[in-house]
Amino acid sequence: MARAAGIPNQVWNMDARAGAITEAEDAGAHLDHIRSAAAHSQTSTTQRYSRDALGKSRRVAEMRLAYRQAQNEA
Repeated sequence: MARAAGIPNQVWNMDARAGAITEAEDAGAHLDHIRSAAAHSQTSTTQRYSRDALGKSRRVAEMRLAYRQAQNEA
């Protein structure tokens, strides 16, 4: 079907799946909900599909820093 639709050989189903998982995570969906929607039995499998780990780690660090700064100002 992919070939008939003109999808290039280098595009795999897992690329679309990874894109959907990454987009859901970026939108703020809970990882366990994403895991369930992706029909994964393990959260670790879902995490492997999620892309841009460095950017996400950076955002978490920035949020933690902002939280600590707000606590110190209170």
